[in-house]
Amino acid sequence: MSAVRSLADCKTDAEIDAWFNAEAEKTIARPALRAVDLSDDPEMDRYLDALDEPLDLEKPPRQSRFSAADLWDMDFPPVSWVVPDYIAGGLTLLVGAPKLGKSWLSLDVARAVAEGGFVLGDRHCVQGSALYAALEDNPRRLKDRLHRVCARKPTSALTIWTEMRMLDAGGLDDLRQWILAAANPRLIVIDVLNKVRSSQGKSEAPYAYDYRSVTPLKELADEFGIAIIVVHHTRKAEAGDKLEKVSGTNGLTGAADTTIILDRDGEGVTLSGRGRDIAEFETAMEFDKDTCRWRVLGDAKEVRVSDERKAILEALEGEGEPVGPNAIADVSGLKRDNVRFLLGRMVKAGEVQKVGRGKYLHPDLSPPHITHIAHIDEDEA
Repeated sequence: MSAVRSLADCKTDAEIDAWFNAEAEKTIARPALRAVDLSDDPEMDRYLDALDEPLDLEKPPRQSRFSAADLWDMDFPPVSWVVPDYIAGGLTLLVGAPKLGKSWLSLDVARAVAEGGFVLGDRHCVQGSALYAALEDNPRRLKDRLHRVCARKPTSALTIWTEMRMLDAGGLDDLRQWILAAANPRLIVIDVLNKVRSSQGKSEAPYAYDYRSVTPLKELADEFGIAIIVVHHTRKAEAGDKLEKVSGTNGLTGAADTTIILDRDGEGVTLSGRGRDIAEFETAMEFDKDTCRWRVLGDAKEVRVSDERKAILEALEGEGEPVGPNAIADVSGLKRDNVRFLLGRMVKAGEVQKVGRGKYLHPDLSPPHITHIAHIDEDEA
């Protein structure tokens, strides 16, 4: 039976079956191509003839051995930012305590990428396709969240999944197929890790298990030059280093390119990060309940110092005469060492008046005559 050129040329059931089988074989041979409608236009026919040739999907082997001299002279493209200064291409762990707002942040990042809009207040994202796998939510809840986070109806650039196969049971293939089908894929978010990673082997060490759980995602991100964010939980135990709060072993943070912690303490919420391609950061964060979006307030230390200075000024404002740092600490609730340190800075900056030895006054109040305060007990040498 001779091959038919188009479905319109088919005259028998056998020819129709043969045509569909031939088209299916073409699709398998070039999975990365989008479907193109057939046309009677000769120019389009020539274009389609070129597409009939199967693509060479074999990638050249990646070079992994260099002379130091050759590596010295090599040029590499700049870091590909998905969220400037925070999330780069590769695998990022986003970790935080339950119900703290990780999912709101994840959805907002995906929205910003799909829109080509802003996130965290002032970080602009280059537009591209984004996949948000919200594996702990149902469609009803996600619809409500979309209406809260998005200022307008999202485009098809944002894809939502509520279910997904385990990575080693087809899930990784599903992600790959989404990447191949999407227009300009830039971001995948998996919320949360425990929904997609396989069970730990009976004799498998915890570190090896954690490392194995996320390594395929890192390799997928590197292969296609995209960012993959994996949401995970913190452990309950306290840690001196915030990045040690990640639940599990260092196998997770060791395999990931970047680890970001969303954390709350007595002084507020911070977003802390450390990675291979990003500068270490710790920023103070604020959640807007009206838009359900997180916003960066600035460097955490600077913001907190600013808050403490404000508390000192408020304490002094209620005093009619100069007082010492211990009294200020008692009124403001700040640590005494912090108050003593900041008072020196504030005096130099003209934010506080120093009246006599170890006594301070609000800048808007007139200092009393020096003899009036000579009898005041000093609480600072």
